Amino acid sequence: SLDLWGIAWLIAGAESGHGARPAELDWFRSLRDQSQACAVKFFLKQYADRSGHKIPTPELDGRRWVEMPG
Repeated sequence: SLDLWGIAWLIAGAESGHGARPAELDWFRSLRDQSQACAVKFFLKQYADRSGHKIPTPELDGRRWVEMPG
């Protein structure tokens, strides 16, 4: 688990473009869940589909995670 003490905002994303490796969505889920448990805002910036095309602010579990610190 991450030590998120003193962190207000966790921004996650993955590679995109030619040669980008597919992202493991469970990794993003884990980051989101850890952020929520610590009251840290979570922003999923991007990931790539299997062909390497960038998907900006994708949905994860039916929601776009674009939280920002207040």
